[in-house]
Amino acid sequence: MNMNLEASQAKSISIAVRTLLAAGYVVTGTQRHPTHVEIPCTRTSRLGAELRFLIAICEGDEFTSEVREDIFRAASTELRAPVFVGTFSSEGQLGWGDFLEALGGAVPSWRAPAPTFGVDLVTAARNELPSGSSGAAWAVFEDLVADGWEFCLGRRVRRFGARRPGKIVSDMVAQLPDGVLLVVDAKAAAVGFNSNWPSLRPLVEYLNRQKALQHGHNEVFGAVIVSSAFRQSEEELSDLARTFFSETSAALAFVTADLLAEAVAELQDQVAVRNALRSRRVFAGGLLKLQIVREEIRDALSQRVERGE
Repeated sequence: MNMNLEASQAKSISIAVRTLLAAGYVVTGTQRHPTHVEIPCTRTSRLGAELRFLIAICEGDEFTSEVREDIFRAASTELRAPVFVGTFSSEGQLGWGDFLEALGGAVPSWRAPAPTFGVDLVTAARNELPSGSSGAAWAVFEDLVADGWEFCLGRRVRRFGARRPGKIVSDMVAQLPDGVLLVVDAKAAAVGFNSNWPSLRPLVEYLNRQKALQHGHNEVFGAVIVSSAFRQSEEELSDLARTFFSETSAALAFVTADLLAEAVAELQDQVAVRNALRSRRVFAGGLLKLQIVREEIRDALSQRVERGE
């Protein structure tokens, strides 16, 4: 096969997988066939039922009748609904553009693994503008934090904050692999964020507002504050998390920019385990430590059974 064609097909498959992940699907593998690629995936509906799909992406304009029958049989064996994707839309087939649009738009790349991400994130966290950046340092920090969470969680992050000046909204809302939401605030601070109770009051308001907006649709699990450091001790942060829970019935985790950068680095070679991490344990409350992240990655790698094993 032509090497340029192979590279183009590999890029398309990567975009499809990233876009499915960002849209909340759990991808369990990819299977290459002579004429197409199959991507088995699942998604939990709002009613709690697991929806199982077999996405078949044709390497030409459309599938032959024989190939379609083979895919129908494979999907039926695994109790999955087949979805056919070709270059163009036709009867019983989605075009490539329509497929990506139905998932909320293509995710061509995760921006966080860029070589300078960690340095830029830590610099902006101190309310300093990273090299080559422009604008307000705190706004750059918000974007970098969102990029980091998108990569670590494999989900799109809804960004508000700097994009809605004058409105009482959190900086962003992230979705965990099991579908629950996190309200995220990015606090750029030269000497660390002073997370005393008065400074947390706006976050309580943001979170309660999200719970009201999401009622009947999504569970709001908790909140996360990301900053260069925190002026309170680990014990004081744990006490604040407990107070926050008593006020909101939601967890509150404190994350340093250093840790988020390290988490991105740890996951760059282990992206397949992101859906297997017990995110509720990671964000259970208090100061998040890298040890917890590494334990989750280790457990996911040692206990997860790969497709076909």
